[in-house]
Amino acid sequence: MKKIILPICLIFSPVLSFSHNIESTQSSNKITVEVDVNFGQDLGQNFGTFFEARDVKTGKLLFGAGFPATYNTRFQNDRYQMQFFIRTQKFKKQHKLSTFPRPSNMYAQSYLYSINNNLRMAYFQHDDLVFDKKSKSWVDEQTHLRQGSNNIYTLRGKTLTFQDDKLLYDEKIILDLSESKKNDEEYKFSYYAQGHIFLSRHSKKNASLIAIPWTPYSESLPSIERAITLNTKRFSLIYSNGQLNSEVVACTNTGGIYSFKNKKWKILRNPDGNSYQVYSMITYNNRLLMGQYPSGFLLEYDGKNIITHQNWPPVPENASPSARELQTTAIYRGELFAGVWPWAELWRLDPDTNKWIAMGRLFKSPSVTMNPIHPYEQEASASGATRNQLGQRITSMIPFGDSLLMGTSWKTGENTIDKYKFSLISKSKRDEYGALHRLKMPGSIVGGFVWKDEPVKLKFVAQGNEMAIWQDGKKIASTSIDPKILKDIPEYEIYLGKGVFGKFTGQIKISNA
Repeated sequence: MKKIILPICLIFSPVLSFSHNIESTQSSNKITVEVDVNFGQDLGQNFGTFFEARDVKTGKLLFGAGFPATYNTRFQNDRYQMQFFIRTQKFKKQHKLSTFPRPSNMYAQSYLYSINNNLRMAYFQHDDLVFDKKSKSWVDEQTHLRQGSNNIYTLRGKTLTFQDDKLLYDEKIILDLSESKKNDEEYKFSYYAQGHIFLSRHSKKNASLIAIPWTPYSESLPSIERAITLNTKRFSLIYSNGQLNSEVVACTNTGGIYSFKNKKWKILRNPDGNSYQVYSMITYNNRLLMGQYPSGFLLEYDGKNIITHQNWPPVPENASPSARELQTTAIYRGELFAGVWPWAELWRLDPDTNKWIAMGRLFKSPSVTMNPIHPYEQEASASGATRNQLGQRITSMIPFGDSLLMGTSWKTGENTIDKYKFSLISKSKRDEYGALHRLKMPGSIVGGFVWKDEPVKLKFVAQGNEMAIWQDGKKIASTSIDPKILKDIPEYEIYLGKGVFGKFTGQIKISNA
C-alpha cells in the first residue's frame, strides 16, 4: 500500500483555497478519484481541470482529468468531452502512429470535429460525414446539422448552430440576420462564450466585430439591437477564438487580435498590412496559447500582452524558418500537441521538462528541404497552381476514445486532387493528402459528459487492465490498459481545480470529504 498525501479543497471560481490535508491509502495497482461537481450555469465558459496528481518528490505530472478548450481553424472542440489520463513513467511502449479509415472517395482535405460524442468530418459542399463505429466507415450525416463553413456547439445540453447569418438553438432559429443583405451588409456568426454570441459584420463602407448578450436561460431571444460593437474599418473574418478566464479573445484573417471582457472590446493588436494569422487557440495550464503564421510558433496572451515564444516548437534543421504555420493544437494524455505547416510536422511538449519532442511527419514524401520552402513547388507551378498549393497541413486534432485522431490536407481548394492537373505527382503521393491518422499512447480515455442543471458525481478509476470514467453511477467511457502502467506510480499529491486544462470554473470537492 502506498501513502498518498491528498490536499482536499473546495473551489469557488475563480479563487482556489485549500482547507486541510488528509492522508489516504491505495494499492499500487489502482487509482480512484471521485468528485462532486457543480458547474453552475452553462454560459459557454471553459470548464477546466477537475484534478491533477503530481509526484511528491519530483513534481512530475502523473495523472489527471478535465475538459480541454481548443479552437482549430474552423471548429471548437466538443465542450462536453472530458479526458482522464495517466502518464506512464517507466512503461516503454509510449506511442503508436497508424492510419485511420478515410472516406471511400478519398478527400484531399480532411477537417475532423466531434459533437455529441460523435466523430464527424466537414464536407463543405454537402452535409457532413459521421464515423460509424460498428462498420468503421464514414456515412452521410443526412440531418443537416451543420453545413458549409458554419460551426456547431453544445450549450446547456443542446446544440447551438451557426448558419452564416442565422443562429439556431435546439434546431430552432433564435436570430435571423439574413434581411441585412438587402442593405449590403453581411453577418458571420463565429463563437459563443461567457454569455455572449460573437460574430462579424461587413459592408462596402465598414466592418465590425459584434458581441450580443444572450444565455440559454434567457426568456427573450437574442437581438442585434443589444449588440456591443467594435469597428474594425476593413473586412475581417474571425479565424480563431479562445478564452483566458472570463476574457474572450478573437483573431481575424487580417491579423487583428481583440478581446472582450466586462461588456467592452479592447484592441490587442491592430492589423498592419503584413501577413499575420492565428489558426489555433488552446488553454494550457491556464495560459492562452495561439498557433501563428508565418512564424510557426506559439504566441501567448497573458491578459496584458501578446508574447511570441521563439522556437515553440522548434524549426527542424533542414527546414526553412519562413512561411511556417502552426495550425492545430490539442491536449492528449495530459500533454500539449502541435501540428505545423508546410511539412505536417507533429510535435509534443513534455510537461515535466518543458521541451518539445518531434513525433515525425504525417506525410512520407517528399523529404523536408530548406529550399524549396514548400513540398512539390516545381510540380505545383507546372500545373498552374500557386507554388505552395501542395503544402502539407495537419488540419485537425481530435482526442477521441483512447486516441488522438488527425486530419491532413493540401493548402486549400477542391476536395479532390485532379490526377490530370497534377500528373507529375504519383497517385500514392497524392493520396497522402486528406489521409487520416491515429496516435495512440497508453493511459488516455475520452468520455462524453451528459449535461445536467444540477450537481453531478464523477468517478475516475484505473484498475487492472481498465481505466474508466463514471457519471452519477453510470460508466460513460472505458478503455483497456496494460496493468504495468499502474505499477510504477510513486507517492503523489492531488490538486483540485488546477492543471493542464486550466482553472476549474465551477465548484468541486472530493466526494464524502
